[in-house]
Amino acid sequence: MGKEEERPRPRNATRSTVVGPRRAVTLVATTVLGILLLFLLLDPAQAPAPIAPLVEQDADEPLDYAPVEATLVADVRSVHAGETFHAGVLLRMRPGWHVFWKDPGEAGLPTLVDLRVPADFGLGTLRWPTPVGFRQPGDLIGYGYSDWVLLGATVEPPAELAMDREVPVRARAEWLTCERTCEPGEADLELLLPVGGDRSPTDAEELFASWERRLPVASDAPDRPLSVAVAREAEGDVTTRYEVLLRWLEPPESIEWFPVAIADLELLQAQPSSSSTTRLSFLTTRLTATTEVHGELDSVLAYTDALGVRRGVELAIPLTGPP
Repeated sequence: MGKEEERPRPRNATRSTVVGPRRAVTLVATTVLGILLLFLLLDPAQAPAPIAPLVEQDADEPLDYAPVEATLVADVRSVHAGETFHAGVLLRMRPGWHVFWKDPGEAGLPTLVDLRVPADFGLGTLRWPTPVGFRQPGDLIGYGYSDWVLLGATVEPPAELAMDREVPVRARAEWLTCERTCEPGEADLELLLPVGGDRSPTDAEELFASWERRLPVASDAPDRPLSVAVAREAEGDVTTRYEVLLRWLEPPESIEWFPVAIADLELLQAQPSSSSTTRLSFLTTRLTATTEVHGELDSVLAYTDALGVRRGVELAIPLTGPP
């Protein structure tokens, strides 16, 4: 996401079936020990896709409809100086189709959303709802969303705004959507918001509020559901074992773990377990003995609480430091 200078752009969104090159991803979950667990159905955005392998289809059979519809939405009708609002891309999928999370899992392409606002506006980071897991042809695990998903961010107008202007909010979205076959897609979208106009509620307010509840909380947030401790132990020159100990305030009914790819680092094993104390154990290996490991392994832990509500918590696991 970024900022840009204002420039004339057509009001209508465009869409084609060409997608840009895939970003390099070298972190692959080659072995997943454990079975993805079934979560209670809260609404279409929360429900995981069936865990049955997808049926093969003739690759030459054309689709007579677009499997994904992209819309740029904001939770305000107009912009006011110094008053933050939310903007995002809503992706609606036809039944049975899914798009991918920021890390697609063992196969697929990450969904890309690039929001742009005028240079004098502030723009927060793109926020990703807790994903679900699904099986793909070849028994490969994917991470993503079915039915629909809202990928948005906070927009901060400057303290002073001219009243005779319109604020352009633009977005570039690219995705790969799969069912029995996969189709790439893209959209260039624009929304023009007047300055200082109507403050009445919009339909998108409840939309953003609903998806806010699907965002994972930070592991250090005041309302976090657990505490985290990490231990590391070298196993040879290039392999390290990590033990992440999670102590829950209330034991979850079930959990899924979604790690995010890191270049030059391969995740070998992962075994989450569900109890009042969860031990998340995994191995990593550097691709070469001289590769330096640094930073954190970003991930999301999805869990179902005692009330049957599916939630998520962000886990940033430090990869370096004292063992």
